[in-house]
Amino acid sequence: MSISLPVFGTELQLSTFIIIFLEVIVLLIQLVFYFKNPKDRPRLSFLILILVFLHYNITDGLLPDIHFKLDLIYQNILAYSSCITVATYYFYYLVKELELELNALFNPKVLLITLIATFCFSYLMGYFVTNDLHISKVMFIGFSIMISAYFCFNTIIRLIKLERQKSNNTPFKLMIYSGYLGIILM
Repeated sequence: MSISLPVFGTELQLSTFIIIFLEVIVLLIQLVFYFKNPKDRPRLSFLILILVFLHYNITDGLLPDIHFKLDLIYQNILAYSSCITVATYYFYYLVKELELELNALFNPKVLLITLIATFCFSYLMGYFVTNDLHISKVMFIGFSIMISAYFCFNTIIRLIKLERQKSNNTPFKLMIYSGYLGIILM
C-alpha cells in the first residue's frame, strides 16, 4: 500500500490520514495537561495551534472532491481559507511564544490581510476572469510563495538574533529550533 493512496473513498491520502491521527493523539494528551492547569496560556496557544493544523489537514485532505455536492469553487475557498488560517496562526504563535520583534510590515495582521487580499485578487478574481480553476490556483500559489518567503526569511533572521541572545541550556533554545523546523517544513 502506497502512502499517497486515497483512503475511505475520499481525496484524503494515507499520509495525511496518519498526520491527522498523530495530531489527534497530541491534542488529546495536551488537553489532559491543559485541564490540569487551565491558566497555562502557552498550553492554550499550543492547543489552538494543534486545532488549526488539524482543521487544515482535514479540510485540505478532503477538498476539493468532485463527489461532494458543493461546487468546486466553494470547496477550494474552504480549503484555501484553512491554509491562510494555519499560516497566519502559526506565525502569530511564533511571534507570541518567542516574543519576536515586530514592525509595520512584519506582523500577523499584515500577513492575514495580505493573504486574504491575494486570495481575493489572484484566486477569486482570476477565476471569474478566466473561468479556469487551475490558472487562478497557480496565480494564488505564486503570490503566496512570495509572501511566505518574505515572512519566513524575516522570521528566521529574528530567530537567529534571538538564538544568539539565549544561553545554550535553556528550553527557549528548543523552541527556537522547533520554530526553524516548523518554518522549513511549512
